[in-house]
Amino acid sequence: MSEERSISFGQITHLLLGNFKAFKRTQRIPIRPITLIYGKNNSGKSSIIQALLYAEHVRRTGELTPETIMKDGKPVLDGGWSRLAHGRGREPFIKFGWEWSNPQSIVGLESGKILHRVESVHELTFQSELNGKGFMSVSDLSDAWISLPPCTGHPSYRSAVATAQKWIAHEFRLRMEDGYASDELSEIFGRLIPLLEEGAFTKEIDSLVFKDTEASLRLASLGLPSKFNRHSRCDGDLSFGQRPPGFGAVRVALGIDEISYKAHEMSPDDMLGAWGLGNDLESHAHSFIVEHCSHLVCRWFIDAWAHFDGPLKSLVGTTHYLGSVRTRPDRVVFRTPRDLSSSSKDRRQKFAPQHPDWILQPEAVKKANRWLKKHQALTANIELRYGEMKSRKRRGAATQATSAVESASTLWLHDLDRGVDLNFNEAGYGLSQFIPVLLACFAEQDHYSDEPAGTLLIEEPEGHVHPALQAEIGTLFADAVTRRKRPLAHIICETHSEHLLLRIMRRIREGKLSKDKVAVLYVENHGKESTVSEMPLDDKGRLIRDWPGGFFEEGLREVLT
Repeated sequence: MSEERSISFGQITHLLLGNFKAFKRTQRIPIRPITLIYGKNNSGKSSIIQALLYAEHVRRTGELTPETIMKDGKPVLDGGWSRLAHGRGREPFIKFGWEWSNPQSIVGLESGKILHRVESVHELTFQSELNGKGFMSVSDLSDAWISLPPCTGHPSYRSAVATAQKWIAHEFRLRMEDGYASDELSEIFGRLIPLLEEGAFTKEIDSLVFKDTEASLRLASLGLPSKFNRHSRCDGDLSFGQRPPGFGAVRVALGIDEISYKAHEMSPDDMLGAWGLGNDLESHAHSFIVEHCSHLVCRWFIDAWAHFDGPLKSLVGTTHYLGSVRTRPDRVVFRTPRDLSSSSKDRRQKFAPQHPDWILQPEAVKKANRWLKKHQALTANIELRYGEMKSRKRRGAATQATSAVESASTLWLHDLDRGVDLNFNEAGYGLSQFIPVLLACFAEQDHYSDEPAGTLLIEEPEGHVHPALQAEIGTLFADAVTRRKRPLAHIICETHSEHLLLRIMRRIREGKLSKDKVAVLYVENHGKESTVSEMPLDDKGRLIRDWPGGFFEEGLREVLT
């Protein structure tokens, strides 16, 4: 039976950051599809963006204490571990975690929280919660492989064990009703079914699931146990796709003929002795129950940890980062191998730029040009153009190497009023800073997978941009996360622009954007540390409380004083 998986992992609702950069005490930071981060200069806004770049780096490389954090081949955080920890590493650890919510979960995994304390590559601890109760915690971890710490008292685990037994009892009853089982086997099933429904095998299942030699978790990049390896004598066929009531997308094909010795040509004693499961048919059936129930519970663990890892993956698994000062080349040149195959991976490589700030996707360029035409009064009636040009073959190169000859896709500007081509450094500085933001909002960042399009991390999208155009960036953000086809999963933006926020608030007031999709954060520097607070919005897009310290009241003060 083939495996089919279609499981929703929910969304991250909060980041947890402690002793990281500007933040000493652990901060609980709301994350929504549009997250706008405000605050005065040097307040710690960038620390949130850098924490996400750190998470993306660790997931990609497995380095918990990197000397340099790279993104698209470009260093985005230099200085090593001491510059990640608060106070330049006087206390050399950081805390990083997240909370997720999945109220529609079909497997009863509705919410979770995990917090890691990272001290070095070999010193990592974590604490986790599932559905509001402590689930697992590991301290003083010194190995990439750990034994499962017992969580037998957790309600979700208890429910999984009980439901696994009820599910097998249901399968036994079906075998009896359809006449598949022999009279002897039916008699045994009749005695075992009530025991299964009462949960009589729970202790034996717990013992097998948590047996050191047979159950272990492998820690993934941030210390998250995400891959469960189970070694068992049982060869039962387990698959996802159909879900029994209350347990989720799990079904076990029992293979009852393993129990029914009549399906084999050897004697019962020989068969059972060879399997080592018991010296009679009932003992064999008993062992069969414990083995298959433990398989189901292990599958539940796989899903449980996938629910912890999945939301973080959707947040930082496919990110595009735009720093506060974006590159301003003459023309943007994307070099690509000539012999691209049709595989998804190679097609994605085709659009991987040598300029990290820029995304070149033909469809995104077309959409950006339609936007530029609509807003030509703000952008001086220019459009984007791109074309292909082949590079020369190097003389003396081996015939075999000709397939690796590079071609180049080039992006430039065209002034429609004057009918001339322009390099980006010949246009206004603000326009060259804005175009990468425009292309990123229209791009599908991982457009050949079934996952959400990804996360856009932006610092100061309003840089060198007219106030009217700053407001239009707010519309771009709103449209990017609400469009029907492959919306961006998250846009997390550090900004000082009041115009951008006012446009977002207007979209909420017009009913084109839900307030639940927007988080407005304020980062405040208290001297020795910074804190993050949320500025909540009502259904009309209005701020429920005033900005701390009179933020954004400069205009009023200038008028009244």
